[in-house]
Amino acid sequence: MKTLAVGLGLLLFLIPSCEAFVRCFSCSTTHDSRCGDAFAFTTTDALQCQGSCVKRRGIRDVSGVRTVEITRGCDPQTKDGCWDGSYNGISVYICACNSDYCNSSQGLFVSMKLLILLTSLSVLYITKS
Repeated sequence: MKTLAVGLGLLLFLIPSCEAFVRCFSCSTTHDSRCGDAFAFTTTDALQCQGSCVKRRGIRDVSGVRTVEITRGCDPQTKDGCWDGSYNGISVYICACNSDYCNSSQGLFVSMKLLILLTSLSVLYITKS
């Protein structure tokens, strides 16, 4: 039984996500200070996107004055994760995710499949004890 549950949990990672649309926040600190690290939007401010949600964070230096620029929005479909890149003329740290409202966070994005797997393993551990 334990082997079957673990096998089913691992299969979750092989199943492709089939969500056609995801709800993402779309804003920029250059237009709205609520878009910054102290994020202050509500789910009613989100847009329906086809693809992935993204958050980009970089620092713009203009004549020695450094300002943090954050943008949130939609991008073509990509896997969950973070990487360095460039956007709007500056180096940024980009995080992409594929669940509703996931680009509001400063922290890591947790995949729903990973959450299900960890929950399943926890239940197995508890029932074994």
